[in-house]
Amino acid sequence: MKINQLPIKIKTFVQSCQPPGSPEDLADWGVRFSDELSSLNDGLILPVLEQLKNENLSVYAIGGYGRRHMAPFSDIDILFLTDDDTDFSSVMAELWDTVHEPSIIVRHQNDLKNSAKEDLLFSTTILDARWLQGPRSEELETAHQWMHDIRPHFDEDLSKEAASRHKAQPGAGHQEPNIREGQGGLRDLQIHRWLEKTGFVPNNIRPSQSENLTLHYNVFVAGRAIIHMTSERKENRLLLDEAGARFDWLRWKNPDLFAKSICLSLKNAPFEFPTSRSNPDQQFDDIKHASKDELVKMIQSSFSRSNDSSFSKLIRNIDKARRLGEMLPAWDHIDCLVRNDAAHSYTPDEHTHRVIENIETFSKNPASILDFSDETRWGLVLLAALFHDVGKGLSSDHSIEGASIARDTLRDWGYSEDDIETVVFLVKNHLLLTYNAFHRDVDDPSLIHMLAKQIGDISRLRKLYALTTSDVRAVAPELFSDWKSNLLSLLTIRLARQCESNLTTENIEKAVIKKRGAAVIKVLNDDSPSDTQHVHKHFTDLDARYAMAHQPERIAEHIEWISELNTIQSKIVKHDFLDVGVSEISVVTPARRGLFGDIAGTIASRSLNILEANIFTNADGIALDTFKVTDLNGNVVDEDRWKSLQIELHDVIHEKIRAEDLINSRIRYASPEPESNGPPVVEFDNESSQTHTIIDISATDKMGLLYRIAAIFRDCNISITSAIVSTSAGRADDVFYVTVDSGEKIVDTAVMAAIRDQLATIAD
Repeated sequence: MKINQLPIKIKTFVQSCQPPGSPEDLADWGVRFSDELSSLNDGLILPVLEQLKNENLSVYAIGGYGRRHMAPFSDIDILFLTDDDTDFSSVMAELWDTVHEPSIIVRHQNDLKNSAKEDLLFSTTILDARWLQGPRSEELETAHQWMHDIRPHFDEDLSKEAASRHKAQPGAGHQEPNIREGQGGLRDLQIHRWLEKTGFVPNNIRPSQSENLTLHYNVFVAGRAIIHMTSERKENRLLLDEAGARFDWLRWKNPDLFAKSICLSLKNAPFEFPTSRSNPDQQFDDIKHASKDELVKMIQSSFSRSNDSSFSKLIRNIDKARRLGEMLPAWDHIDCLVRNDAAHSYTPDEHTHRVIENIETFSKNPASILDFSDETRWGLVLLAALFHDVGKGLSSDHSIEGASIARDTLRDWGYSEDDIETVVFLVKNHLLLTYNAFHRDVDDPSLIHMLAKQIGDISRLRKLYALTTSDVRAVAPELFSDWKSNLLSLLTIRLARQCESNLTTENIEKAVIKKRGAAVIKVLNDDSPSDTQHVHKHFTDLDARYAMAHQPERIAEHIEWISELNTIQSKIVKHDFLDVGVSEISVVTPARRGLFGDIAGTIASRSLNILEANIFTNADGIALDTFKVTDLNGNVVDEDRWKSLQIELHDVIHEKIRAEDLINSRIRYASPEPESNGPPVVEFDNESSQTHTIIDISATDKMGLLYRIAAIFRDCNISITSAIVSTSAGRADDVFYVTVDSGEKIVDTAVMAAIRDQLATIAD
């Protein structure tokens, strides 16, 4: 429903309403807005109710309408309380024609208490009843006095309801919170009022906090009204993609302030509804009165592995007491900062708390891929977690900014220079492993050599891996798939070996080929030296990146498949890796220009996601291409789909049909594609690989995107060696390892410009 469809008086009021001047005005503005809106609805409803002449009928506004806390598209809750069977359906029908979505409840006077006993929502709704018409109901207006008798466990019932609601709806600490249903929101603060009215006062509420509860409550009332007006619908969520509309209406200088104000109230509203009654946290009270030096000492003494979760609990309490900004001024900037980043579920402050908690959990049971010892010094990792995101929004590279803040702060806190440098390294490089695992070719020996040199030693790698895994799991847990976890583990294991062996890139390549060759020979059971020549030739024709990319069993199959090409045109095979939910499609066939794009386009036409592709061509001109794929649900490719795809791949590879025709014939049946959000972002990297130019392309995701990119490379005489593909929120971030056809890096700026110009056309 749009604002234009609201009743004329409501529409006029909403459209003429002026926004609050600043975040400080939100609470007062919200009270005035909701009160006037409630009065306007009263003015529409009361004339209709005046038609009722029944002395036995009482009419009350209940819920948000009863509290006079309304937003433009709020339900208008009305209770008809009667003691006879009078028919007032005509009045109810007229109410539907008069106001927006009235929610009318009818109860018999004698059923009031029984309804409250059986229905928790009804019992809370009537506590906010406001008389509108007819005789006043003494029983209804004294509900707060008898609620304890019919619901002796009212507080526990509300506690269970809140716990269930918090699991279903995002609240405090989330980037897109539900300010009505989420933790810390309107419903939670309403619970406090209901408990006060009925005599259930939670132990964890101090009398001095009631005023702050009212302030935060009114901020939510204002926030909900503004969300309704700018989204033009009944909406309780602070959605990222509607931030622009809110900013345009508010006209505040800082576009982040509205969301930050709402999220601060969600976080700082002092009422925390308990799942069981408990006494206030003594540590929290001590923190409120401690000096800065005393707080630093608390932090330094909390790094005992025998004291479970001591650091995470301490930092949360310091933050909750609003003292963390005193110790770490940059914290106030990231506190409840909502960034237009759909990949992050949480605001930076909550994300940081979760990273710290993850590290404490990790330290008790470290991953088995590295040998973690007691010398790991988890306290330094925890400190790095505290600082890793404090630079967000302060500069273009928050890692460098955060490292600088960490250095200055830890010197002020009295830490040694060695410890400071370790923390600074971790903060500065906390994205190093994930970026390279997910956006670079982990089978590239030169990458392994470069990263290991940058990290330095195995002790630093252990700490960095612990921080990295804890960080990525706290971004958005559902995005850290088994496949990504496997990539991160693979890179880390290889870096650990290199940190200990310190080989040159050339020696890494030699060692990999030698080790893989011996393993492949063992798989093939070739005991006689004369029978191993074809294995040695296979590795001579290819490179160390190929050897790193495939396990010995798969390489042995490749050798057999290549030999079969004497009798068949091509070999197309699927292997499922059930542990990570990925299928690997292997194609062995004579190489030709455009082969990669044709295969990628055919796979995409079947609505499959390509995660990674590797393209190898041996000295005899045989292409050995592999594609890691999943279905749209992140699972392996089912057998029925594979049978059809296998046939189409064969026909496309041998040019019996065109991949482009398959894409065009199916695109009309695919899910609606996201609207283009501008031309792709294209970056060239000639530093990260010794042998290839790396091209990063970020573009709006569309069916056949990989095919179109590959076609552009083909037309520009560019050869693709490998591709890493990832898609999130309608955006594709693809990485290509490429060379010119002669096998060298792209160094000609004119060629780069031509590629960039051609790639700009894929947004059309």
